[in-house]
Amino acid sequence: MKKQNLVNKRAKERSIIEAKQKVDQWRHFFINGEIDENGNKIKYSLQKAADKVGIPRKSLEDYRFLFRKAQSFIDLKQVSDKRMGYLRFLIKQQQLKQQYQQSHLESLISQKEKSKILKPDNNIFIEDMIVEGQTNRQNWDQELSEYFDYAQNEKVSLKQQERNFKKNFEIPNTHLDQQVFHEFQIE
Repeated sequence: MKKQNLVNKRAKERSIIEAKQKVDQWRHFFINGEIDENGNKIKYSLQKAADKVGIPRKSLEDYRFLFRKAQSFIDLKQVSDKRMGYLRFLIKQQQLKQQYQQSHLESLISQKEKSKILKPDNNIFIEDMIVEGQTNRQNWDQELSEYFDYAQNEKVSLKQQERNFKKNFEIPNTHLDQQVFHEFQIE
């Protein structure tokens, strides 16, 4: 029984570059399809595209998932000569590192929260918040009044520009203008 299991087990793991090429080929067949001898386009499902590549679909999906995860923290070209097990190892290390950082951060936050609760002068903290809120309100009120002042000045200058424009195009009522007007009416 043990000999039979050893025979069926794959002896050599795929390299990262080989797996990447197979995943790219699989996705190409799925997205673009293929053109047969008659010029007809053949569309493949994910399963049929995997059969065309010669690797099980679940393995290809797993490889694709690993590549997408690893791209966020490592350049795949640097480790392309390694095996997929090495990539899994790197991803596992990265996850453990993130978990450690997250738990460390949570412990720091909980320590700060505990120190605030145990702090004898909690009222000072609340008063600081109230003063800070009041200063934010004062800053906002000041910015708003500056905006209204600016808008009022712009409104005045627009009205002045409009008056100047009208003055430039006023035509004095002269005898010559009336003659031109009558000539146009006659024609």
